[in-house]
Amino acid sequence: MDKNLKKVTIAFNTKTVLSFLNEDFIRIHKSYIVNINFIVKFRGNQIQTINGEWIDISISYRAELMERLNIVTNSAR
Repeated sequence: MDKNLKKVTIAFNTKTVLSFLNEDFIRIHKSYIVNINFIVKFRGNQIQTINGEWIDISISYRAELMERLNIVTNSAR
């Protein structure tokens, strides 16, 4: 695992945390916010991050994630 990658545990709700982060971050579950640039695979209702961890995607956040991944892909062209 890259020494620069860290899991952070904080005492704020995810909505508050997300308000402090830039547009590269997205909420994918009530308990998870990820940097979209660190997503390497998408499988059903899970994403895999660059450190190999699989994280569940909540159904309520799946559509937004799919839309954002499409925007990232299109803007990279």
